[in-house]
Amino acid sequence: MPRRPQLAWAWALLGQLLHHKLFRFDEAEQAYRKATEIEPQVSWGWVQLGRLLCERLSRFDGAEQAYRKALDIDPQSAWARDALLSLLLRQEQRREEALQFAETTISQSPDDPELLNTLAWELYKTGEASLLSQALTWACRAVALAPKEANCRHTLASIQCALGSPQDALESAKVYLADPKSVRDTLVHATDLFVELAARGEGRRALQILLESPSRDQLEPLAVGIRIFLGEDVNVAVEIKEIGSDVARRIERRRDELRAG
Repeated sequence: MPRRPQLAWAWALLGQLLHHKLFRFDEAEQAYRKATEIEPQVSWGWVQLGRLLCERLSRFDGAEQAYRKALDIDPQSAWARDALLSLLLRQEQRREEALQFAETTISQSPDDPELLNTLAWELYKTGEASLLSQALTWACRAVALAPKEANCRHTLASIQCALGSPQDALESAKVYLADPKSVRDTLVHATDLFVELAARGEGRRALQILLESPSRDQLEPLAVGIRIFLGEDVNVAVEIKEIGSDVARRIERRRDELRAG
């Protein structure tokens, strides 16, 4: 069959529409498979198919096959690499395999801070305490290579909090907030980090860092939430106070979870 890249692209776009907008997952799979049939040597189509199979259809074997096919085509595909690592990590019996896969990947680019940071974040996201030590090692290496990179700093601070060292996390949190663009792109992650800092007893210092940062305006509801949690009076717009109150409740719930062990 002659290659028809434009037709393959059309099928892939249809798959994305069915997958992400219409939530018609069986039809999305058919569209992705048509795209990979027409252009089997394009890794992106295999990654999209794998994500659908993993995240929406819980067909993990098929997802793994798709990710490995993508890596066979393009061994440097960060999308396929990260997706495969995440899939392996979510299967407890395969976590040792996941770590070996990550170590092999790092050995090929040992001085790549983005790679180290991504792998550290994947380990952190599992919520598995036994993986945090390795996540910390990779995150520290990423920060050593790129000390001012906001995402690396956010990952390190998040891991330090999870390990019960919120005081150590404050410096990286400060560097993270010094990059308003990165913060704007990761507002949910920024909120998660500062909720955790406040819940772990560093609310006042976290608030000071936030208010002194160039990201303070876009994080105003978060600052209001920490202030409410700390018992301060706030005089802001009703909409911002409502969001801040939700943040304060989140901090209280997380604090209570930590106290309960």
